[in-house]
Amino acid sequence: MKATRKRTNPRTRIGTTSHDAVLGLLGLAARAGHVVVGTEQVRSIAGKNRIRFVLVASDLTSNGRQRIVPMLQRRGLAYVEQHTRAELGGSVGRGPTGAIGVTDSQLAERIRKALGESSVR
Repeated sequence: MKATRKRTNPRTRIGTTSHDAVLGLLGLAARAGHVVVGTEQVRSIAGKNRIRFVLVASDLTSNGRQRIVPMLQRRGLAYVEQHTRAELGGSVGRGPTGAIGVTDSQLAERIRKALGESSVR
């Protein structure tokens, strides 16, 4: 009798974590043109109330963190400090970056759900 192997759907990823899902969603948002890359650009666009969610690099320098986090808190913008600068930049096809702002509300909500509410500030 011939042994049969169970076929898996190639579209599903085995071992995909929320970490991978967030980076994938960031890449999708970047291709759609719904991200702002870099701390200065995020600060500028946040001043115009166009940012829906911000990912701040966990390894951002203290000076960089002091420049962006208080501004996000003052404006009441949701943010998370979870990924490294290299991971954030790589997810959108750039070099290491300190912050990425998502401008589309639906994509921002999907990223927040992938992260889990406990990690969002």
